[in-house]
Amino acid sequence: MALMINTCCIDKTLLAELSEAINSMFCWYQKSKVCFAYLEDVSKRQLEKVISKTTGIDSDVLCDYRLLYTKSIARRMSWASGQETTRTEDIVYCLMGIFNVNMLLLYREGEKAFIRLQEVIMQSNYDHSLFV
Repeated sequence: MALMINTCCIDKTLLAELSEAINSMFCWYQKSKVCFAYLEDVSKRQLEKVISKTTGIDSDVLCDYRLLYTKSIARRMSWASGQETTRTEDIVYCLMGIFNVNMLLLYREGEKAFIRLQEVIMQSNYDHSLFV
């Protein structure tokens, strides 16, 4: 049984370790048998509805990750809107697993990371809803 804790320590001074960890993180979550989330004052029955409402992620995807790739690129991209990260690039790096892509991490590139993500997505996918 695999266990993934999001507060894992990644040595950010070692670019190779940082890149490998970020490019692998979605796979680690996907392969875990159980994923725990702490949401104060939320019962198990309400969890799906609350997560869907808060994140915009479709309920069917929360119940069955295999449905993730049936959603359009635009829909999956919309789930990241309104999210905040410490570094501009981190929101892009969080999306790599959702789009099943890998890319080189280039911290300090700012908004250019999003353009690179779009290019990588389009190289491996024929869904052009990204540009709608």
